[in-house]
Amino acid sequence: MYKINKFDKIKDFYRSSEDGKQFSYYLPTELQKQLKKHAVMEDKSISKVLEDLLLDHYSIDQEIKQAYNEGYDKRNLLK
Repeated sequence: MYKINKFDKIKDFYRSSEDGKQFSYYLPTELQKQLKKHAVMEDKSISKVLEDLLLDHYSIDQEIKQAYNEGYDKRNLLK
């Protein structure tokens, strides 16, 4: 696979990826209910909702691109 350089394509790469690791998050019950409610309304898993929030609102472009580049190097045994 070739290395992606355009940010929009990197976001698409992550959105289409089914690969990932499980993790736990802790939120007050009321916020968990809101998160689940929005996930159901959007017909998404909680993981996809969190991924969208991370890609669209939390991380800046450079951070996501850096994470992609590090992951690419690791997947391709470059580092």
